[in-house]
Amino acid sequence: MELYDLRPDSQVQTSIFEPAGSEKETKMQHALKIIDQLNKNYGKDTIRYAVMGYEKKWIMRQEFLSKKYTTKIEDVIVVKAY
Repeated sequence: MELYDLRPDSQVQTSIFEPAGSEKETKMQHALKIIDQLNKNYGKDTIRYAVMGYEKKWIMRQEFLSKKYTTKIEDVIVVKAY
């Protein structure tokens, strides 16, 4: 699916500060079509929006993990009195 196909052009919610069909809106529509074409030609997500995030695998490092004194019986401190 391409971005400009999400809704009909007749149902565009425009800004109250810019007239409908303004030069800025026209440029934005043109840019979206170019982005869609580039992604179609060079593969999905070749060009991405920042809000889409970056799919980097994140693995928690557990070398310095705190003890679980309240939930793991092996971590409970044993005190011996003499």
